Amino acid sequence: MRLVWFAALGLAACFDAPEFACETDDACVRDGEQGRCELAGYCTFEDDSCAGGRRFAEASSEFSEQCLTISSPCRLPVGAIEAWRLDIPVMARYADQADVVYALDERTALAGAAFSRVAYCLLLDDTFVYTEFDDFTGGNIADTGVPTDAIFKTAISNLTVRTNSPDVSSVESVTGGIEMWPNCYGPGADGEYDGNDTITDPDGARTCYGSFQVHHETTALWAVNKWTSTSEPIDLGIGNSPEGNPDWTFEGNAGDYAVRTLQALIIP
Repeated sequence: MRLVWFAALGLAACFDAPEFACETDDACVRDGEQGRCELAGYCTFEDDSCAGGRRFAEASSEFSEQCLTISSPCRLPVGAIEAWRLDIPVMARYADQADVVYALDERTALAGAAFSRVAYCLLLDDTFVYTEFDDFTGGNIADTGVPTDAIFKTAISNLTVRTNSPDVSSVESVTGGIEMWPNCYGPGADGEYDGNDTITDPDGARTCYGSFQVHHETTALWAVNKWTSTSEPIDLGIGNSPEGNPDWTFEGNAGDYAVRTLQALIIP
């Protein structure tokens, strides 16, 4: 009889044990607290003692009670490394990298680190978009930064998008495009606005408008433009602009958001 009692007790303990495997946030509730389902397939909950502000719950397999090391509104893959983080000002004159005041910049420390993927997470107030794709820099982590002295206007492969924006679709392993350059903005032969490095600003510098964008098909997934002026606000957006240029060019709307954070990551 004692053996049966202990066996029953053990079975009850198994049923009472919290299970924090998940596919959606709805599965992540602990004592009334709403958690978040991470890409690893387990729940995290807020914990100020963790550098990333969140900790995996108990019964989370090899992640049990481990801290997230990176603070981000986006769900990051295991192994992601934060390269830099920028609190976007309302206006900025980024003539070169020295002008960009990053909240965090680990690119020098990470120089030479091997990575195969690059990701960006943009947060505007409570709306975020995460874009991850195959490395476009040739392994040069410095080139992941605000493109004050680099030009990338090219297709990107294996694009993954995750977002809570109703204006953007979450997708996996698709083709996209990037437009990253510091140049002036003028209409090309097809009438579409494009970077033109033959035009210079009044100071003679090449930097005089600036584009930092990721696209999927006809959707501007996110855009940070016009970061070269101390008199006009930056253009910001997630998804296509409802008016004017779809990629938010000439919107000058950075002041519409209280929170404006762009984060870059590398993934081995």
